[in-house]
Amino acid sequence: MDQNQADIEKPLDANPQTESQQVKKRDFRYLYLGLFILVLLIVASVFIIVPSLKKNEELSTTVTGREIPSNMFLTLEYPEADSIAVDQETLVKGRTLPGSTVLIFTDADEETVQSDSQGNFETTIVLSDTSDVLSVTAVSPQGEEKTLDLEINVNAEEL
Repeated sequence: MDQNQADIEKPLDANPQTESQQVKKRDFRYLYLGLFILVLLIVASVFIIVPSLKKNEELSTTVTGREIPSNMFLTLEYPEADSIAVDQETLVKGRTLPGSTVLIFTDADEETVQSDSQGNFETTIVLSDTSDVLSVTAVSPQGEEKTLDLEINVNAEEL
């Protein structure tokens, strides 16, 4: 009767093999839940963290690529645009930043001068026989450039 009573008190699904299978199923549920959370974290990092890193790269590119305003200037006092030279040799006079190198070109000649502490420069240059393009380029100590081109006509009758 003891055996029968034990069988009666025992639940129908209290099979030892069934209990171990239930434990294994619970263990796998936690494993699946952990894998699901891991996948969510990876997806979140791809869609949230990586784009924010790219934004930082864009910002640094924008900051380093930003154009710095230049204070470079070049003005010519002589000769004036579309002027007529009475001699093949003409004066070139102007202003730019102090310490700049000034390159002056014509078809017939080229000169290089340095601007003084006030930015003034002056030299003479030879022009071609009839007309010439005078190109003046100032290069600052920082490497900034400014160029002016002038057409100069030479009066051949007075030569």
